[in-house]
Amino acid sequence: MKSAILALLVALRAVESANGTDPRAGGNDLQITPVCVADVNRIYGTSYTMEDVKDRRRSEEIAVLYLSYWGPRCKKNPDEETFARIWNRGPSKWKDVKGRKYWKKVRRKIR
Repeated sequence: MKSAILALLVALRAVESANGTDPRAGGNDLQITPVCVADVNRIYGTSYTMEDVKDRRRSEEIAVLYLSYWGPRCKKNPDEETFARIWNRGPSKWKDVKGRKYWKKVRRKIR
């Protein structure tokens, strides 16, 4: 599952920050939110900070941990679409219409 998520992060980064070239991302290429960081810290007992999201390796660790935890809890066999929609909308809203629109953007980057 980890390798599938890592591969997906390339597309997520492209959508979220144009691969780090969008200055509005402020170095947070995956647009990781404080809620996501807090969730990962709560679940795994880690101590990531919002400064960590600006480091590519650490941001990838946070994303992999988050999606590895929530993916199987949202869908028995999560696929790229499930992971992308969870990333965008969170584990409680991943099935909504906005999640579908986000998935279409990500899918275009994958192809």
